[in-house]
Amino acid sequence: MNVKKEDGECDSDGIEWNNDNNLQYSWKDRLKAWKKLVSSPSTASVIAGAISGSSSRAIAMPFDVVKIRLQLQLESYTSGKYIGAGHCAKTIVKEEGICSLWKGHMSSQLLSIAYGGVQFPTFEFAMRHLKKRVGEDNETFNSFVAGSGGALVATCVTFPLDTIRTRMVAQGEPKIYRGFFHALGTMVKQEGPLSLYRGLSTTLIGVMPYIGMSFSTYITTKHFLSSLSTTATAFSKHESSNWNKAIAGATAGFVSKCIVHPFDVVKKREQVVGFHKARQSFGQVVKPYGGTVGAFVKITRSEGIRGVFKGLLPSLAKAVPSSMVVFLVYDDVRNFLLHEEL
Repeated sequence: MNVKKEDGECDSDGIEWNNDNNLQYSWKDRLKAWKKLVSSPSTASVIAGAISGSSSRAIAMPFDVVKIRLQLQLESYTSGKYIGAGHCAKTIVKEEGICSLWKGHMSSQLLSIAYGGVQFPTFEFAMRHLKKRVGEDNETFNSFVAGSGGALVATCVTFPLDTIRTRMVAQGEPKIYRGFFHALGTMVKQEGPLSLYRGLSTTLIGVMPYIGMSFSTYITTKHFLSSLSTTATAFSKHESSNWNKAIAGATAGFVSKCIVHPFDVVKKREQVVGFHKARQSFGQVVKPYGGTVGAFVKITRSEGIRGVFKGLLPSLAKAVPSSMVVFLVYDDVRNFLLHEEL
């Protein structure tokens, strides 16, 4: 007997019917279509990159706030408002509340999701072409070049988000910007659209080798650790333990951050030029440096070599776990979707 199905009702085979008992679609077919979509290397890379970026940002945000405040302090630790990373964190919580350690979190999350969603697919696209042209044996070189290319594209795409995030983290009380979109509108109206890209050249000089070294260090370290394992599974180049991924990610974050931190200091200084009102309570205001080289010269001359390494400790405290989470989550999500790792 043919029993009439209700509109939208599914039978035991997952087939959906309308009021006229006509076949509409099967949820099993939709599930297969979804699996086919996410099993595409490009789509899987975007998904894994976005998830890994969001995960690391939630963990690293308080370290980032402390790091930025220290980087923007022109005075030395002995005469400035903040005398160190711990003191900076305590002062922020005391004066602005504990939630201020996640100040600018919305723009930071948008930045991390977008950055990861662009960087990793670009990296994998570049790696595929480099393996064909240069060869698969030059993995360290290939991953460095591909990582640098991924950083170039992702940074150019997401840089306005980074500038707005820096402004929101840098402001004290009373706040100049009420939120992300208010900051965006205010900056474009008062300083022009190009203000969103202030410090881009310095950022690219620092971030391209930073990300390139991160990828090459991660992949090289992960494969080295896997080769030391006595188990056949971990020995495989395409399947590493989570411990190996975590150690390799942490190592990548430490090595690369120590090398490029001075460029990050200069970038942050350039991004708050013209932002005097919200910075008056923190001490001296940042004046135009006249370019990247001029910034390095003026900072080292007035603050010493330690000036370009301000905020290194909280920066490392952020970079090491952040890098570990980014690579671990990305590799695991990618492995879940494609059944293969970086």
